[in-house]
Amino acid sequence: MNAKTHLEKAIALNPEFAEAYFELGVLLKNEREIKDSIKNFQKAVSINSDYAEAQCELAIALTLDEDHENARNHFLNSLEINPNYAHAYFHYALLLIKINDYEEAKNNFDKVTEINQNYSPAYYYKATLLTNADDYEEARKNYETAIDIDEKYIDAHYSMGKLLSGGVATNKEGSLIDRTNLPEAKYHFNCVLKLNKSHSKAHYNLAKILSIEKDYESAKKHLLKALEINKEYSKAHYLIAHVYEEGNDIEKAHEHYILSIKFHQDNALAHFRLGVILSNKKEYIKAEENLKKAVLINPLHAEAHFHLALLLRSDDDPSLAKKHFFKALEINPEYSIAYYELAHHSEKNGDVNEAKIHFQKATDVDQNFVEAYFHLARILTSPSEHDQAIRNYETALEINPNMADCHYWFAKLLTSGERLANDGTLLKEPKINDAETHFKRAIEINPNYDKAHYRLGLLLYNKKDYLTALENFEKAIKLNPSFSRAHYSLAVLLMDQDAKNIIQKKALKPKQKKIRATGKTVA
Repeated sequence: MNAKTHLEKAIALNPEFAEAYFELGVLLKNEREIKDSIKNFQKAVSINSDYAEAQCELAIALTLDEDHENARNHFLNSLEINPNYAHAYFHYALLLIKINDYEEAKNNFDKVTEINQNYSPAYYYKATLLTNADDYEEARKNYETAIDIDEKYIDAHYSMGKLLSGGVATNKEGSLIDRTNLPEAKYHFNCVLKLNKSHSKAHYNLAKILSIEKDYESAKKHLLKALEINKEYSKAHYLIAHVYEEGNDIEKAHEHYILSIKFHQDNALAHFRLGVILSNKKEYIKAEENLKKAVLINPLHAEAHFHLALLLRSDDDPSLAKKHFFKALEINPEYSIAYYELAHHSEKNGDVNEAKIHFQKATDVDQNFVEAYFHLARILTSPSEHDQAIRNYETALEINPNMADCHYWFAKLLTSGERLANDGTLLKEPKINDAETHFKRAIEINPNYDKAHYRLGLLLYNKKDYLTALENFEKAIKLNPSFSRAHYSLAVLLMDQDAKNIIQKKALKPKQKKIRATGKTVA
C-alpha cells in the first residue's frame, strides 16, 4: 500500500479529516493531477476555513490551473489567517508576476525576506523583476544574496552572469554607464556548468563572452556542446556561424546560418549574415532574398539595408538602391561607409552634385576616411572648386601618403591649374614641378601604373625632357599594349624634330666599355 491509499482510507474513516484532504491534495499536485488536487484542497478549507496552509496550496493549484482570480482570493485568505506566512507571500508574488502586477510582486517578495532572511528564491525572483538601469545595483545585490544563502543556486548564478555580461546602470547624475563585467560573468556561467554540465544556455552565454574576447576555439567548444544538448538552438547556430566566419571557414558558417534560420524563421541577423555570404559568393538572387527577409523582419537593421542597397545598385532602377541607402542612414546617421557608397551610386547615375554632398558627409562623420577625401577631391573638377579639391587631396595624403591613385589625380589637377580668382576671372596656373613630384610618387608606390607613366611622359615632353618622356611612354605601352593615347603621344614625340635630334644624339654617343685590368678605358 502507498501513501495515497492510506490517505484515502483515513478520509473514508473520517470524512471531516481536513489534514488528510490537505496531504492528499499535496500528493496529487506533486503528481501533476491538478484538478483532483484542487478538489481535495477545497474540501480541506470547507472543513476548516482557517487552515492557512490549505488556503495557500489551493491558491497554488488554482494558479497552475490558470484560475488566477480564485487563486488570488485564496492567497489573500491564507495571509489574512497568517500574516507571517512567507511561503504564501512568495507564491502570491509569483502569481502577481503572471498577471503582470510587477510592483505588487516586488512588495510581496520584500515581505518574504522580512519574515525569513534566508529565503533565497525570494531574492532571486525579486532580482529578475529589477530590469531598469536604475535598478541595476539592487538587482545585483539580490542575486548575490540568493547565492550567498545557497551557493549551488543554478538559476541565480545564470541570471547573475546574464546581468554582468550586458549590464547598464545609471550613475548619481542619472547618466547611463556600462557596468559590463565579463570576467565575473564568466565565473558565474562556469559555476552553472560545474553544477549542471548540460545547461545549454550557460554554454551559449559563456561562448558569447569568449567570442567577444576573440577566443574562438574555446567559444566553438561550448557552442558545439550547447548544440549537442539542443540541436535546435537557433542562437547557438548563429553564434557558431559567426565563429566559423571569423576563422574564415565560410562553408561551415553558411551551413549554420541556414540551420539558425531553420529553427527560427524570423532570425533577422541570420538572414542578414547569410545574405552577405551569398553576395560574396556571387549568388546574388539568394543573397537578395535573404537581405530582403532581414529588413522585413527588422526594418531598423541598418546594415541589412546597406548591403541590400549594394546588391540593388546593378538594377535598372537606381532609386531602389537609393531607397535602402537612405533607410540605412535614417537609422544610423553616423554610417560613414553608407554615405560613401551612396556617393559612388549617385556619381555612377549622373548626379555628381549629390555625390559631392555624400562624400563630404562621409568625411564629416569619419575624419580619417581617406578614400572619401580622395574621391571628393577627384569629382571637384570645376575651376571654382580648385582650392577645395587641393585641400581634400592634401588631407587624404596626410592620412595615407602611400595612396598611388591620390597622387596621380592630384598631379592631374596640378597640371591643369585652372581656378577662379576672387573676381571670377579664370586663371590657369599649373604647378608643373609639384605635379611631376606626385606622378613620380604614384609610380614609386605602384611601378605598374600605366596611366601615371603616360601622364608623366606628357608633362616631361612639355618640359622638353624628351628622353625621360620617351622612357615613360614606352613603359606605359609595355604595361598596357592597348593604350591608344600612349601610342599616339609616343608617335608625336618621335615626329618632333627637336626630340628626334636629342634621341639621335644619344644613340650616336659612344658607350664606355668596362675598365680592363690595365685601368684604360676602351671606346
